[in-house]
Amino acid sequence: MLTAKQEKFCQLYVKYGDQNRAYREAYPKAQAWQANSVTTESAKILTKPHIISRVTELRERAAVVNDISPARTIRELARIAFFDIRKILGSDGQILPPDKWDKDVAPAIQSYRVNADGSRIVQLAPKLAALDALAKHLGLFEKDNRQKGESAMSVAEAIAAAQREAERRDRDA
Repeated sequence: MLTAKQEKFCQLYVKYGDQNRAYREAYPKAQAWQANSVTTESAKILTKPHIISRVTELRERAAVVNDISPARTIRELARIAFFDIRKILGSDGQILPPDKWDKDVAPAIQSYRVNADGSRIVQLAPKLAALDALAKHLGLFEKDNRQKGESAMSVAEAIAAAQREAERRDRDA
């Protein structure tokens, strides 16, 4: 069972994602402590099984309430990664007003504004970052990483073989 301060810490930690801030707010005496002390104590509390369990429970509940799921995250990344600018342009090449955009467009739009002269400015979400995140999720870089690992291993093996050969020569000399 959690104490009131532990419960508050868990709630604040999930809210802020900052263990030190959560600790200072849940344990007011820590306001006067040095940063290192707060970091040490907040790290200690996060190793306790009942604290870990409660934080996990709160995060899961927040994910359900906010409809956060791996499938939704991937869907949103895909909407950014595969966004086609033509979806927001009229036949005259001008940016359409947002009420004319389909539902797949919104995730790809980072900001939108209308200037005093009526011109529209759209800033797109970073497409390359979304493509990179999707590629990592799909394991598209694993082959490349294995190749790098294999070449690094080949170099390491060559060095080890050269060391063994040098040791053999030293023994035979």
